[in-house]
Amino acid sequence: VNEQSMWSMGRALRKAGFDGKVWLDSPPQNRDESPVMASLRKVAFGIPPMRWFFEREVFAVAGKIHS
Repeated sequence: VNEQSMWSMGRALRKAGFDGKVWLDSPPQNRDESPVMASLRKVAFGIPPMRWFFEREVFAVAGKIHS
């Protein structure tokens, strides 16, 4: 397992000579939950800095920098 944060992924890409975009997201969740829990989940996954701790996946799209 290669656990990375949004920031460490961006640094690793730049260090390897890539330029790109890194973001946090979570796969869709089909949950049957109360409105209170749905609201709490929206706050935890949608508002920085909370989302930086609760989002489940780090994604990146990058291309090699040509000089």
